[in-house]
Amino acid sequence: GSLRLWRLQENVEESQCTRVLTQAHRGEVVCCGLTADGQRAVSAGGAEDGVVKLWVCDSGAVLWSRPAAAAAATGVVFSPDEKLVAVCSGEEGLVKVWKRDGSSDAGDGCVRVLAAATTARRSGGAAAVCACSWSEDGRRVLAAGEDRAVYVWSGETENKVPASSQPLGVSTAFLRQFRAQYNLGDRTT
Repeated sequence: GSLRLWRLQENVEESQCTRVLTQAHRGEVVCCGLTADGQRAVSAGGAEDGVVKLWVCDSGAVLWSRPAAAAAATGVVFSPDEKLVAVCSGEEGLVKVWKRDGSSDAGDGCVRVLAAATTARRSGGAAAVCACSWSEDGRRVLAAGEDRAVYVWSGETENKVPASSQPLGVSTAFLRQFRAQYNLGDRTT
């Protein structure tokens, strides 16, 4: 799949595609994120690919490429300080946190693996993590589970917020509402 970078204008018809990264991933590109300054992008391929890549937007160069997980990623997002990238790995119920520069003691750039303790996971199955986000201060990672629960990690602890009565499917609006309800800031990516 290809990744297209756009320079948006106030008048949408004047927006321009500035770069096309052909063959960015084998198969489809399922999610992507961009730094606030537009200099770096992160993307994840689908089940055929299973890879997360960090890009230099101006040149199209790949800074690093890492396996996301055994299952396809369902979301990628930079931390507020843009030093970390959270990647939720869908059906595995995991969120992996990567250093933007790709370094780590393990050598693969992954600094933490957060497992959503969903009911399905505790009984030996797996529940998908549909989306992930960061708190405004960058100290917490949020993940929305297929079980309609929101998982919040702060340091080494995990808190499960009770299942929502809202229909399944996580949107930016849902994460904004969740952040407001739990005083986590209003930055939605």
